Amino acid sequence: MPPIQRPIRQIDEAIPSQSLPYIPDAQQWLASIVESSDDAIIGESLEGIVTSWNNSAKRIFGYEASEVLGRHISLLAWPGNEEDTPRFIEAIRRGERVDHYETTRRHKDGSQIFVSLTLSGIHDAEGKLIGISKISRDLSSRNAADATLVRQARLLDQVYEPILVLSRDDRIMYWNKGAERVYGWTATEAIGRTGRDLLQTEFLEPELSMREALEIEGNWEGELANVTRDGVRRTMLSRRKRQEGTVGWEVIETSFDITERKIARELEEQTRAIVLAEAKFRELIENAPDAILQVDPSGKILVANHTAEVMFGYTRQELLSQSVDVLVPNAVRGPHIEHRASFAKSPMARPMGRGMELSALRKDGIEIPVEISLSPSQREGGLNVTAVIRDVSERRQVEAQIRTLRENYMAELEARQREAERLNLLKSEFLASMSHELRTPLHTIMGFSELLSEEGEGPLNDKQKRFLQHIREDSKHLLGLINDVLDLSRIEAGAISLRIEHISLADAVSEAVNAIIPNAAMKSLALESHDIFKGLVAVDPMRLKEILYNLLGNAVKFTPQGGKVTVQTEEEGRFVRVTIADTGIGIPADQLEQIFEKFYQVGFATSGVREGTGLGLAISKRLIEMHGGSIGIESKLGSGSRFYFTVPKVM
Repeated sequence: MPPIQRPIRQIDEAIPSQSLPYIPDAQQWLASIVESSDDAIIGESLEGIVTSWNNSAKRIFGYEASEVLGRHISLLAWPGNEEDTPRFIEAIRRGERVDHYETTRRHKDGSQIFVSLTLSGIHDAEGKLIGISKISRDLSSRNAADATLVRQARLLDQVYEPILVLSRDDRIMYWNKGAERVYGWTATEAIGRTGRDLLQTEFLEPELSMREALEIEGNWEGELANVTRDGVRRTMLSRRKRQEGTVGWEVIETSFDITERKIARELEEQTRAIVLAEAKFRELIENAPDAILQVDPSGKILVANHTAEVMFGYTRQELLSQSVDVLVPNAVRGPHIEHRASFAKSPMARPMGRGMELSALRKDGIEIPVEISLSPSQREGGLNVTAVIRDVSERRQVEAQIRTLRENYMAELEARQREAERLNLLKSEFLASMSHELRTPLHTIMGFSELLSEEGEGPLNDKQKRFLQHIREDSKHLLGLINDVLDLSRIEAGAISLRIEHISLADAVSEAVNAIIPNAAMKSLALESHDIFKGLVAVDPMRLKEILYNLLGNAVKFTPQGGKVTVQTEEEGRFVRVTIADTGIGIPADQLEQIFEKFYQVGFATSGVREGTGLGLAISKRLIEMHGGSIGIESKLGSGSRFYFTVPKVM
């Protein structure tokens, strides 16, 4: 094959023979490759004379090898492109290459061919440039496909709705005229950007479900919201379909703008809801427990519900043809007309039940007590007034019965109060009298026991002395009980008044502690005082000592052998708080509220014998309250008690 000897030799020289040990005739093998190539492979001299021509060159350009060998390559130039040949030859001479240059060439039959040219130099064994190797690839089929795509794109641009092609990562690859029309961006502005960023896309269902549908089923349909270039939010019905693209799968999206349709649907649903609500409202009005009337500016009844028919005894037709004045008793009809005119001048909603005694007139002439609520509403014809009227006949009867019962109860309560006060006065007088009567003989007993103990009439034996000691101790105890009863009765009768003085609290506490030390020593109790207030307090000295003796005495009485009683104070604003704590038997939680009641006794003394009358704490509470202070307790059964009270300090 003489025509292709020179390019084959050049190829043969480029591939050393030792690299082809398994091919007996490398030159023949390379010739076979050139002849079987789909591209035209053409050899040219440095002057542009065709020196070789393979089968694909014949197929692409239509010339036999014999028709072009020895002829200038410009034979194939398309009119207007003749300058390409000398330019390419000059580039090769400079040692350059020409890669994938797309241009047009002329077929033997005169038709136009689209080709891609790649040119490189051919060198001999010494590296001398001796020719040009040209590879021509036929692009006619690709251009036809491109033309088809162009036609398809033009057709897609005629579609009224948006059509997009999105990459897997949501990047816009295609944007038709419909998308430009709806969203406002041109294809040049949109392509390459992500749809989510450009359109601010919001899916009305989770976006993850859309992606899963595309992955698994290959398509998805649903609603989403996009924002146009001018900031308008459009609701779109989107259909997405997955297809394989050049770089992974792509998504074709067609969308339909359903914003107006959705708004219309929502308006329709709202209208339906309004109609339904209005029907329910009418039903509610019709069956309301109160009569409802609407009256025009002239006083004519425009609306009346079923309850109004029942309440006033008129049919609805009769009410609608009447003036509202027909429902007003004759005695107040004149003022009512004036009130209606006054209300029209300054309309203001008036709630039901403002304390006004109103009556309405039934058709049968019976007057019924009512309450009325008025609501003005402005209409084209003037001011309409809606009146809600409630029949309060039963309520007035019940109120009258309750009022009678309350009056009777209050009269009875006052009578009982007067009787209680009378009995309490009698009790106080009785207690005072009895206390006096009891104390007189008791003092005689105590006096004679003292005389006997002096042994003025002769010596006493030990047994007689022991008997006298019991008489003296029990007499003192009985005298204390009588004094407590007398004090409480005097306090309740208001017969005790305080003599307020400014005294040292520390001195009062010290005196009370010293007085109680002998009793504490008999039980080996530690009696301590801490942080005692050094200032003055405004109290009745005798009553303060009485309170301290009572609380300290109780603490000693209810604290077992070897325990401890502590007194301490602290300032609380205008008061001083005195706390007396013990390690005694304590008080159950359910009895703490009753501890300060009269005659109430909690538990037993450590000796196991209940002592006293239960009046000491009650008296102390009342005396402290008379000083303007308060008293309280903190205690737990088995863990001791903390009594605390406050007295005013001198500021």
